[in-house]
Amino acid sequence: CGRFSPSLIVPIVCFCVALLAGILQVNAATLIPPAAQWRYQKGLTEASTPADAWREVTFDDSGWGLSAMPYSYGESLGGTTLNDMRGFYTSVFLRRTFDVANPGAARILELMTRSDGGCIAWINGVGVFRYNMPEGEVAASASSMPALAEPIPWLTTVITNGHELLNVGPNVLAIHAF
Repeated sequence: CGRFSPSLIVPIVCFCVALLAGILQVNAATLIPPAAQWRYQKGLTEASTPADAWREVTFDDSGWGLSAMPYSYGESLGGTTLNDMRGFYTSVFLRRTFDVANPGAARILELMTRSDGGCIAWINGVGVFRYNMPEGEVAASASSMPALAEPIPWLTTVITNGHELLNVGPNVLAIHAF
């Protein structure tokens, strides 16, 4: 199957993500470029009330910061380094909107991640990936399960119902990274 090549690179203490979509078995298009600007909110408090509202396309994130991927802590990996994280917060909320003209053509999505902490990802409010995190709702003040040893491998999660998750027009990939 052909693929979109939208790279969503999000290192937080080493966290990276890429989202790929199979389109009509031959065409490919980029959903989110690798060094794209993302909206972010430091995990000092919950991102919204109710706690899951920030994951939806309709959420107003205009008051959030805007900065380039990747996000990192501890060592600069390019993009955005969260120098004030140590001792103050353990997570960051990330949102990136992208447009899709024909969601029915996106049968397969591949979410590629690389993280030595943990993350949870949603497309348009629907959970699509959880890595190194406990089940259920996870508070902004939580931490991931124990960090993994380096080098951290890329993991690929195949989402077979991509066409059911995407909207015509605006969509959002929301990530809570720890």
